[in-house]
Amino acid sequence: MLVCENPRVIEGMAERGVDGWAAVCTSGEPNLVVDKVLGNLSRAGVDLYYHGDFDWPGMAMANRVITKFCARPWQMTADEYL
Repeated sequence: MLVCENPRVIEGMAERGVDGWAAVCTSGEPNLVVDKVLGNLSRAGVDLYYHGDFDWPGMAMANRVITKFCARPWQMTADEYL
């Protein structure tokens, strides 16, 4: 399951017709509903992959989601930033 901060990522997935993946968009800092959904998915054993902005607030948000929900970074390396 892909988790992203920016709705444009979801739009890009829809435009390109990405098969075999489901996605959750937080639209910024996860709210209570997103928090509940990600918590339920994580507890159910769903592998979560997170992508967010590379600015400092985005990286802080990524760290919180990755830590809280045992998500793995998705396209968040230095090479992908460049």
